[in-house]
Amino acid sequence: MKANNTGLYADVAELLALRSRAMELLAGYRRRSASRESGPSHSAFRGRGMDYAESRPYAPGDDVRHIDWRVTARTGRAHSKVFQAERDRVTAVIVDRSPGMGFGTRSCLKSVAAARLGALLAWTGSMEGDRLAAISEGDVVPPTRGRSAILRVLNALSSWSRSTVATSDPVEAFNQSLERLPRLIRPGSHVLLLADARSVDARSEAALRALSAHHDV
Repeated sequence: MKANNTGLYADVAELLALRSRAMELLAGYRRRSASRESGPSHSAFRGRGMDYAESRPYAPGDDVRHIDWRVTARTGRAHSKVFQAERDRVTAVIVDRSPGMGFGTRSCLKSVAAARLGALLAWTGSMEGDRLAAISEGDVVPPTRGRSAILRVLNALSSWSRSTVATSDPVEAFNQSLERLPRLIRPGSHVLLLADARSVDARSEAALRALSAHHDV
């Protein structure tokens, strides 16, 4: 099956082909991590064994690479991310399908860029042994693990890239996705948000703060 190169949508073949790129990204991170520290890795591509638990005020001796810049900016006081033994991590993608995602550059639409980024995250999560989930405008791919999980997520991302959802209130639709996600995942999950800026309001920001308190967003 030939991948679509028009930039109008992302087909499944194209998203499947991103597996090799995800492997390169993950391998590169692991090499850099191994060269500067021993023990579990803590980052966007965290190693198996540890996951994000919470953020607390910075204390002398904390690794500066683990500073939580979102909480630090919000509170005006330095905070560090705290990691704990991994339980059952989920990698989740939230995709905005408002009309604003139907715009973009000459090379591709925002909806296509979102599908590609979501696929990269799904592949890296799958390689790390995570359960995978995705949600968009009421459509949900529940958390599961394995080859069937990555195929379900990639199929959903491809489908979502082909059509925006005509709604009188795209902000409300995105907020509902944000507020529904915590019921699908456990604390310490890895969450990627792919949205048009016009779909975000004060309620969205409050939901994001709540997510960031318990997940790696």
